[in-house]
Amino acid sequence: MNAVISGVAGRALVVDGESLRSFDVDDPSNLLARQRFDLPYLFGEASDLRIIERSDLASIGRELHSESDLSLALDLALISLDEEIEKDIRAEAIRDVNELLINSQLRERLESVLYARPIPGDGDLSGALALCDEQLSSISWEFFENLHRRQVIISRVSEAWDFIPAKVFEGYEHQANSLRIVVGLGLFRAFVITLEMQQPISTFLLAAGLNKSINELHNYRDVLQHWARRRGCRNHHFWLTQSRRR
Repeated sequence: MNAVISGVAGRALVVDGESLRSFDVDDPSNLLARQRFDLPYLFGEASDLRIIERSDLASIGRELHSESDLSLALDLALISLDEEIEKDIRAEAIRDVNELLINSQLRERLESVLYARPIPGDGDLSGALALCDEQLSSISWEFFENLHRRQVIISRVSEAWDFIPAKVFEGYEHQANSLRIVVGLGLFRAFVITLEMQQPISTFLLAAGLNKSINELHNYRDVLQHWARRRGCRNHHFWLTQSRRR
């Protein structure tokens, strides 16, 4: 039994031989029979489709629930950072994301997404932190404080990734897919924390190489080596100094 899931759409398509069925995250026991002509409409415009192979309904349901929580947490975090949204709405988003981030695994996955790129200039991290204080949302406060403190390092790690020559990925298709995989594996987050902790780059490379899913990354050895040896990465003490001044 295989499946395609989307946390954004909150839906799973289960493929079992010739049988096609779907269920929604809020009602996993209600499996609906589907036809091939239904497929273009099942996930709407969601772009986070993920394939699960050789699984069972219970496991697919858990994976869908996890992806749905991540999508919701990301939406709430972005609302919390948007200074153009009314203060009371942002405060409510912070309260809601605070409840979700009690789950440490979800928190790590959300960091994996948000550490891949620096927060844009119009992102209001200071305002989000102030709202956390007001709402006594300690978990959210710690999450946004870490995100704020690590912005300089996040920027440099992101920049180092962008400087990897396209030929290392062996094609633009592999290049785009590699970014998705690296974010999903949490390697941006791991790299950022390695530098913040002033650990050797070899620590990051060893941990990344031991990840069982790293083989999903095309030409991963060369990709990781180029990423790690960008000249900015070797100067990570400068990044830490700048980060502490923020």
